[in-house]
Amino acid sequence: MGISANNIALDGCRIERYGQNITEYMGDEEKLIAFYDNRDKEIFSNLPAAITEAARFDMLEQATGSYRLLPLGEQVYMLTVSPVGRESQVRLLSAYDVTRVFAQRSRQLANVWRMEAILLVVAIALAWVLSRILTRPIRRLNIASGKIAEGAYDVRTNIRSGDEFGELSQNFDRMADPTEERIEELNQNVHQRGEFIFAVTHQTKTPMTSILGYSDLVCCTACVAQSP
Repeated sequence: MGISANNIALDGCRIERYGQNITEYMGDEEKLIAFYDNRDKEIFSNLPAAITEAARFDMLEQATGSYRLLPLGEQVYMLTVSPVGRESQVRLLSAYDVTRVFAQRSRQLANVWRMEAILLVVAIALAWVLSRILTRPIRRLNIASGKIAEGAYDVRTNIRSGDEFGELSQNFDRMADPTEERIEELNQNVHQRGEFIFAVTHQTKTPMTSILGYSDLVCCTACVAQSP
């Protein structure tokens, strides 16, 4: 069923029969072809009407061996042009329905986008969890420093880890220890000073009370003696 242009004259009837044989052998949907002579006159064609003459002639003007994708609504065709034989001026325009290929490509792209969206959400969630874990010692240090600033000098961070946060926590706790001791000493001094002042005031107040009582008694006795 082959066709040669070297020793056989390629007239229109023979090419038309050749095209019909290919169509009958492979089916209209399997092999969409059209033959054109050197004046771009159509010899045979089973191309669908959706592929307009303008699209066909535009493809014939392209270089031999080139191809073009032609979207027509929901369908996509790939057009190619090639010579029939080495010395023949007859050209073959072939069309391939690649709609299913592009539909599969679209489905694969949609799956890729969905996977990327899922991975993005998972990455954001993991980043949030890791940030919470990494910043937990800083939050504990911040809470402890705030409580110490409010007067709770016995608060400690108690972070036990082998990294820089654990070392910072231990230094912070060691810094808080002498502060707590100094505050306790100051409180004891204030308490002792208060007790001392109270005792001195009490000891001073007792003799003064007696003196005032005797003074009142002397005044009353003098007033009684002077009265007639």
